[in-house]
Amino acid sequence: MSETSAMRPPDGTLAPIRARREALEIAASELQQSLAVASATSQWRDGVRAALGRTQAVLEEHLRTSEGATGLTASVIKADARLSGPAERLASEHADLVEAQHAVSELAADAASEPDDIRDAAAAFVTLILRHLQHAHDLLHDAIESELGGGD
Repeated sequence: MSETSAMRPPDGTLAPIRARREALEIAASELQQSLAVASATSQWRDGVRAALGRTQAVLEEHLRTSEGATGLTASVIKADARLSGPAERLASEHADLVEAQHAVSELAADAASEPDDIRDAAAAFVTLILRHLQHAHDLLHDAIESELGGGD
């Protein structure tokens, strides 16, 4: 077995994780795209609310599969206790994501909200999503290296 193949996880192991990550990236991108449309009409706000709804559904699925005794965070900690700190920090980001999602949704639902306020809150939410996904990627990379003997 080559060193390269020894460092790869078994086929299919990461497929569901990658699919969830991709779904969250797509939802964040769709939200960004909805914000880029001209905001002079109510259709803009409707588009933003629709994109937020899709993002919320994907985020809820992410949280469901990441948290709890059988979630990804617990699995990483079980595989390598040295990763408990980064895994717990990653899990703590979930509350920030939910809070940001609620803030944007409330602004988008309020007809008196200024489009720039909605855009600013949504941009901050998208930034949190992308940062969280990068932290998750980094943690999984470390977990795979540890599991496959590439770590210390």
